[in-house]
Amino acid sequence: MTEFQQGWREFHIHDTVAAAAKEGRTSADDGNNQDEEDVIYASGINLFGNIQEEEEEETMHFSFPVAEAGGCDESTRSAVVVAAAEKKNIEVTLKGFSDYTQSTGLAVWLGSEILARFMARHPYLIRGKTVMELGSGLGLAGITSHHLDSKTSVLTDGDSLVLNDYLKFNANQNDRRQQDTIGGDGHPGAIECHQLIWGHRGQSNGQSPLAQFRKKYGQFDVILAADCTYIPQSVEPFWETIDFLLDTEVTGKDDDTAHGITPAKSPSTPKVIYVMEASTQAKFEDILDSAKLRGFEWTIDTMPSLYEKDETPQDSQKEHEIYTFWRSRCS
Repeated sequence: MTEFQQGWREFHIHDTVAAAAKEGRTSADDGNNQDEEDVIYASGINLFGNIQEEEEEETMHFSFPVAEAGGCDESTRSAVVVAAAEKKNIEVTLKGFSDYTQSTGLAVWLGSEILARFMARHPYLIRGKTVMELGSGLGLAGITSHHLDSKTSVLTDGDSLVLNDYLKFNANQNDRRQQDTIGGDGHPGAIECHQLIWGHRGQSNGQSPLAQFRKKYGQFDVILAADCTYIPQSVEPFWETIDFLLDTEVTGKDDDTAHGITPAKSPSTPKVIYVMEASTQAKFEDILDSAKLRGFEWTIDTMPSLYEKDETPQDSQKEHEIYTFWRSRCS
């Protein structure tokens, strides 16, 4: 895959949407999807050109232990130590490809699994919240948030092939509302999929697709992102989208301060949970600088490596980093 192909979904599609808007075509209001692959093929670029015809789709299974009472207890506002006996597992099944080097958005990237495991360790950050995932791909992180009792989980991707052929299928087959046995209070939240083009480029009926998306869904308590800022040009639209869609309301701030609970670990603070494990042309310091310019602070959590020691001994010694961002005024 060329560098240009790798960055297509996050940046060049903005020009596609702008052109479509000039022609009076839009997708946000009626739920239809901008056919960006038409433009890709017309340009002689096949985003998924590395997928060989003989490759077959796989069914992948993931199981994450959940700290049922982990983190901040709402009744005591204090840290809770979770015993092993108090844990359960989340089970997620996905259709797609396991080799992300061959299939970009049609595979599960390592960052998504790390993000899913982090949420399972801190379920109080997700429970009862409105959640959106950017660059969902096959949807592992967003589906995990749904199983952690989010109020709503909206999974988004800019590529309509990924969205229509994989993301919607995976969300539907993991929808707790479709399952016979439902835990918790018996009323699982909604899970939806929608195309989302980052940034405010492109106008139709006086609004960008991003503005139309916010008109439909509102703002979110938690925004998830993993391995989805490939090129430098994607960084600003990425943060522009987050800044526009992340909620600004904070509840329980004084109570959090009194009990020494940081914004990153407070259920009351709107936040972005971000993991970047994949190789990228975008410099990570530029990603952080862009966040800072928009008034975000952050903290870093770590997790033990998910790499197999026998297969990748060097990588197995590394810890994975999970960034949690929040607006400075929420501190």
